[in-house]
Amino acid sequence: MTGPTLKATLSPSRIADFTSCPLKFRYRSIDRLPERPGMEALRGTVVHKVLEDLFDWPREQRTEEAAVADLARAFASVVEADPQARFAIDASLAWPDDAAPASPAAVSAFLDSLPAFIARYFLVERPDSFDASHREHYVRGRIDDDLWLNGYVDRIDIAPTGEVRIVDYKTGKRPTRGFEDKALFQLRCYALLWEQEHDMPVRRLLMLYLGDAERLVEDPRRGDLTRTADRVREVWQAMKRANDTATWQAKPSRLCDWCSFQQRCPAKSGFEPRFEPVPIEGV
Repeated sequence: MTGPTLKATLSPSRIADFTSCPLKFRYRSIDRLPERPGMEALRGTVVHKVLEDLFDWPREQRTEEAAVADLARAFASVVEADPQARFAIDASLAWPDDAAPASPAAVSAFLDSLPAFIARYFLVERPDSFDASHREHYVRGRIDDDLWLNGYVDRIDIAPTGEVRIVDYKTGKRPTRGFEDKALFQLRCYALLWEQEHDMPVRRLLMLYLGDAERLVEDPRRGDLTRTADRVREVWQAMKRANDTATWQAKPSRLCDWCSFQQRCPAKSGFEPRFEPVPIEGV
């Protein structure tokens, strides 16, 4: 008997989840189990919000001082949109049922950590020297009959000459030698989708690391994007095999310490999950 067909619109982050740990991917993207919000992710969201809105201002107003001053506004906006953010801010709150707000001390410590990321952004880029063409731009395209790929690009710059640059902000540190390829996979996916939709080549991929004020730059070649599409298909086939066999393996690593699913993981708790093939329209 043929099992249910797994269909999906994947994103680079979901592909990264599966690659790092198929079991985490199953819990997060298919079962959609709740997870405690993380401080690093929240910090990234607030910093991204400031840098996204920075390009609404006239060039002469795009200063480090103005961006730092905007952090409080961005923080309030993010927290209002997601009340669960208090669990990322205050580790003393008992997730998920604690109704108390984050303590003033925890909020203050969180806000105090943010200006350093803005300062490092201004070390690696001068936003007063150009205008962004697109921010938080959605891209989507078909990879195979049963697979679409999508995502949100932090920024796309189109020069007067027509050259396209895709930019991503990371609040972590630049990857060490040998891991650049893995880091660039996300932007290569976006370049693939952009070119598919616009028939306009991407000249440059740029990752700005605000954890250490470093840049990672690539001028993608046609072969890079072809291999990226092949890699997406390869991971997709592995996902379908995992679903068909109901086998979603745990893959222990240093990331396990930050995983919300440790109590449901055979590698961490001895728990033995039982799965069946499931029909999925999107993950």
